[in-house]
Amino acid sequence: MAVPESSPTLGVPRRPGVITFIGVILLIQGFLGAVAAVVVIAFRNSDTIQEATNQTAAALTGAGIGEAIVALLYILVGFGILGGSRGARLVVAIVQALGMGFAIYLLLTHHGGGYTTRSFVTILIALFVLWALYGNDESDEYFRTLG
Repeated sequence: MAVPESSPTLGVPRRPGVITFIGVILLIQGFLGAVAAVVVIAFRNSDTIQEATNQTAAALTGAGIGEAIVALLYILVGFGILGGSRGARLVVAIVQALGMGFAIYLLLTHHGGGYTTRSFVTILIALFVLWALYGNDESDEYFRTLG
């Protein structure tokens, strides 16, 4: 089992690159979600947007608020992963498992088109994330040391 190197000044184990990658991706998702939330809320009263989405201003406001909450969660979990939080690691694993379950459901109920491609991509990404967080010896050592 690989033992992570420690920082010479703080004695903190070096974060594996794959964990940094996952954390940064989560932060980017959170930032993009926050931008989407602001845009949805800002344009909720636009007739063009309401017509294109077939939603009312109230529904768009709710969607924007929901998106803002999810964005905040992505940001919190992203910083948690980067900080070595085992709780954040577990939350990400649960979300990835739920995403895979939904993707499998889509594969079983929609046998063609964009759902198939999206489902396969979702499953592949989730498998990579789960491997990065739980199947990698450096990641296990990092979270065990800090958790």
